[in-house]
Amino acid sequence: MMDFPTSVELHNGKIRITFTYRGKPCREVLRGWTVNSSNIKKAGNLRALITSEIQLGKFDYAERFPESKALKKFITTKKITTFKELSDFFTDTKALEVSGATLLSLTSVVNTLLRVIRENTRLVDTEHADILHYRKELLAGTIINPAMPNLAGQGRVSSTVNKQMAVLSEMLKPANRSQFIFHAPHEEVSRLQLSKNYPDPL
Repeated sequence: MMDFPTSVELHNGKIRITFTYRGKPCREVLRGWTVNSSNIKKAGNLRALITSEIQLGKFDYAERFPESKALKKFITTKKITTFKELSDFFTDTKALEVSGATLLSLTSVVNTLLRVIRENTRLVDTEHADILHYRKELLAGTIINPAMPNLAGQGRVSSTVNKQMAVLSEMLKPANRSQFIFHAPHEEVSRLQLSKNYPDPL
C-alpha cells in the first residue's frame, strides 16, 4: 500500500494535489503522471513547492497549470508585487472614498513614502525590521520638496511621522487581506512619543 503525502490523493485513478490559493481551495490533477510510489512522492514535493511559492508571492497559476479550469477564478485577480503598484492601488481606491482635499493630503504622504521605501521594493521582501527602518528614515532623514529640490530639510516631528506611518499601515492592511502578502510587517509598530527634536517639514 502506497503512503500519500499531505494533500496528495488518488481521484478517478489519477494523482491529485490540493492547496489553498488566495483564500480558495484548489484541486489539480497531475495530467500524464503514472500512479506509482515515485510519482506520488514527487507530487508531495510539487505541492510543497507550490505552497512555498504562494507564501513568497511567486506562484503563477497559469504557468503551473495552463489547462486548469480553475484559472478563470484567478485570471482577473489583481496582482500587486511592488510598493509602487500598492501605492497606485491605494490612491485609486481612496479617490472613490474621500474628498478631494483629503485625497491630496493622502497622495502627498504616499509620495513621501515612495521616496523613502522606493518604487520597486517588493512587498513580499518587506519585513518588520524594514518598517522600523522606514520610520527612522522618516523621522531623521532628508526632506525633499519636489517643487523646490534645492530647499531640502532634515528630519520631521514625531506627530508627522506617526501620521505617515498610519497611512503606510492603512496601505499594508488590504495588501495582507487580499493576500498580495501573507505576513503583516506593519503590526506591532508603536507610535513615536511626541517630541520637538526635529523641525516641521517644509
